[in-house]
Amino acid sequence: MSTTLLQPYQLLGALYAGFVIGVLYSVFGIFRYLLRKFRWCIYALDALFLLCVMVVVELALILLCDGELWFFMLLGISAGGLIYGMTEHRLLKRIAIKLTVPHGTKRKKE
Repeated sequence: MSTTLLQPYQLLGALYAGFVIGVLYSVFGIFRYLLRKFRWCIYALDALFLLCVMVVVELALILLCDGELWFFMLLGISAGGLIYGMTEHRLLKRIAIKLTVPHGTKRKKE
């Protein structure tokens, strides 16, 4: 049973879980880009990403608040993923594009 004194730490842990989900999204996005010609691979990657997200959320709930589902935890995880998406994801996307597109060629707009 948790008290209100632990809630700021639980919220920070939820933000970290959201960051982890954001990193997973970037990593799976790189693989989706590399395997975009194989449609079945994209479906498999999406299913694997969903499974990984569910494991991260469940681990966060178990470790931070003894498996209880609190609304502020879901908001914290969502906020962590959103913050990651607005900051680091763009940087990693640019790096991945520079690494995958050969120098001197232009990337088509999608």
